[in-house]
Formats: sequence, C-alpha cells, structure tokens
Amino acid sequence: ELRVPVIVADDPMHCVVKGTGIMLENLDKVATLMRSGRR
Repeated sequence: ELRVPVIVADDPMHCVVKGTGIMLENLDKVATLMRSGRR
C-alpha cells in the first residue's frame, strides 16, 4: 500500500477528453518537450 490519496472520477471519459484538449491546445510545448527528451 502506498497510502496516497486519490480521486476516482465520476466520468473518466470526460477526463480523457479534457486532458487531450489541453494537450492539443499546447501542442507546440508538448512537441518541444518531446524533442528535448525531458519527461
């Protein structure tokens, strides 16, 4: 057990869609990070 607090999403698909939207809005930053090898 890690004993780390977690939140269980009521609508997991909404979380995926929202996260994907945020990533697409910041695609230039994501691409820069991917090229630099930083994670």
